[in-house]
Amino acid sequence: MRNTTFLVATLSMFFACRSNNEQPVDATSGDGGGGSGGFVTIQQVQSSSMPPGTPVSLQGVIVTAVDAFGTRQGDIWVEEPGGGPFSGVLIFPPAALQATAVALQVGDIITLTGGEKDDFALTGSNADPTGRTDTEVEQISGGKMAITVTGQGTAPAPQTIDLTAIGKLYDPAQGSAGGGAAFTAAWQMWEGVLVTATNVDAFGAPKTFGSGGADQYDLDISGDGELEGSLTDITMSGIKVDTCLATLTGVVDYFYNFLIYPRSSSDIATGGASCVFENAANGSAYCTDGIDNDGNGFTDCADLGCEVGSNAYVGTSCVGTGTATCGCSTNYATNGISSTNTANATTSGPVSMGTVYVTGVNTGSSRGYWVSDSMAAQAGHGGFVFTSSTPPASIVVGAELATLQGLAGPFPTSGTGAKLVEIEDATAGTITTGPTVAPITNASVATLADLTAGATYVNTLVTVGPVTAGALGAHNQITLTSGANTLTMDDDADFGYGFGSGLGSGSDVPPSGCITVTGVLELNTTDNIHTLNPRGSADIATATGCN
Repeated sequence: MRNTTFLVATLSMFFACRSNNEQPVDATSGDGGGGSGGFVTIQQVQSSSMPPGTPVSLQGVIVTAVDAFGTRQGDIWVEEPGGGPFSGVLIFPPAALQATAVALQVGDIITLTGGEKDDFALTGSNADPTGRTDTEVEQISGGKMAITVTGQGTAPAPQTIDLTAIGKLYDPAQGSAGGGAAFTAAWQMWEGVLVTATNVDAFGAPKTFGSGGADQYDLDISGDGELEGSLTDITMSGIKVDTCLATLTGVVDYFYNFLIYPRSSSDIATGGASCVFENAANGSAYCTDGIDNDGNGFTDCADLGCEVGSNAYVGTSCVGTGTATCGCSTNYATNGISSTNTANATTSGPVSMGTVYVTGVNTGSSRGYWVSDSMAAQAGHGGFVFTSSTPPASIVVGAELATLQGLAGPFPTSGTGAKLVEIEDATAGTITTGPTVAPITNASVATLADLTAGATYVNTLVTVGPVTAGALGAHNQITLTSGANTLTMDDDADFGYGFGSGLGSGSDVPPSGCITVTGVLELNTTDNIHTLNPRGSADIATATGCN
């Protein structure tokens, strides 16, 4: 199959065009290239000594997998009876033979004529940067492919492969070359072969790709490979993040990544106990040995297992030289209170902080919460924790988090506008009721509104006023005016004033006019402005002295 996470609309169009260009053939007659008496073995087809375009006829090979699932059906995998490395290959039949192929059963013994070898790869802007290809047998140019069932047998026993061992061969420094020659060779010997993989850690739940059809779900697994549902529904597997599979059986394929296609739900056995997780819980050596122990393509501190979460590797302490490694921020203080300023100013990567206090919560489109590392808010010492889903019920204004670990980085990652530093993939320590954080009160509207001068105040709790509030505007925004300067008030901190009939008529806010406002300063990356977000009606009070 040609479906994987890299599938985009242009690739889908390519496949459609490729199928449409196949010439109609007689599926039951003609012997084509290779001819009678010119049979070759699959090992010969898989050998680099056979050039693409060579006529291929196969005899006595056994069907190991049939694609009768999803939108694009008809591919089959066959294997030599003796099995072993290089013993399997994908058959890519023409349109006229797809129905014949779908009717085949695992264990059918077939003869195939009229084929030719193809080392398939996309070209042009969608070309695989590694230069790797997928060996398959397709209809010979200008000829006719024929598939004949000559008997029924038993598919060769799946070859056992250790994905952790393969993953350890992956060299991140050779990423553009696909992880290096040894890693590639360890996978390619099983291309087209029915295998049973052991030590399989599922790094996530099944996710859609391409057009999101029933056969377009996949997930990353050990060995820097992917489990893909091209032949069966994998969404019913119950696989979640870091599910350890006892075994995974399927045929190996390649399209930008090495893939294993299970043929039915019985090919996926959960409840494994032998997976290797690269984190400090399994010993600090897993995060310092320079080996991709869990085979996910990331080594040591480049691996999330070592960077974040309760099992992040923090070394012997988070104080002193070299503590930026893995989960330690460079300024993790001895008193247990770490400055979020490292994340805001210099760090793009893992951070581990001591006690922080929740200053605001957003359960809307930008789900997450704001924290302060001090009971008295300071410029540069507030942070936004992006949770992607609704934060836990225990995350409320005033909550105290004993620790906070995550990955810091700028958002959005592209574009030329101002950047908002967020902390993602976060794990909070013990959550208790903490003190009320005192806001910054001496920052002017002009400073807070300025994208440069006010940048260090983003994600911190501030109070402004007296300011004149205007009428409720588009997107529930209100202009706050102080002299010749303005700042936008918004409702991103779970304060729904914008859903009333206006600032002057809702019971939860005072009339428009002279007010003071307390809230979390945020960078609105859509409008490229700073906004002030009150957290409730208590954050807005009438005032005097406006001009």
